[in-house]
Order: sequence, then C-alpha cells, then structure tokens
Amino acid sequence: MAAGWLKSRGAWVSPERLYDEMRKTNDSLGKVAEELARVAALLADTRDEQTDHEARIRAVERWKYGVPLSAVMGLLSIIATVTLGLSRVSGKQ
Repeated sequence: MAAGWLKSRGAWVSPERLYDEMRKTNDSLGKVAEELARVAALLADTRDEQTDHEARIRAVERWKYGVPLSAVMGLLSIIATVTLGLSRVSGKQ
C-alpha cells in the first residue's frame, strides 16, 4: 500500500496522477505569468499615455491663462503709447 501522505479521504492518489496534476498546475501558472506580463506592458503604455495627456493639458492651461494676461498687457501698452503720443503733440511732457 502507498504511504499515508498519498491518501486523500481514504482514496489513494497515484504518483502519476499527482505528477499530471502538478504539470497542469505549472501550465496554468505559466499562462497566468504570460497574462501578467501582458498586463504589465499595457500598464506601462497607459502610464506613458497619461504622462503625455498631462503634458498636453498643462500646455493648454498655460495658453488659456496666458492669453488674457497678454491681452491686458497689450491693451495697457496701447493706452500708454497713445497717452505719451498725445502728451507730446500737445506739448506737455
């Protein structure tokens, strides 16, 4: 009869059956490892895309908030130029 560790609830498990089950388990683990590697690669691509999107959003935000300030500065420079030009024409300096 087989050793006690080969018994499972009174049923005998042959070494061949144990070996076959271990091979199936190893094959399953290999498939899981391949899928995990695929997911890790997709995650890396997603991180790259996220970094790219963040950079683009920051550029749009800089442009969005930079335009009104430049418009105000442009308007102030026009007013200053007109004021200086009028003061020179009228003779006041």
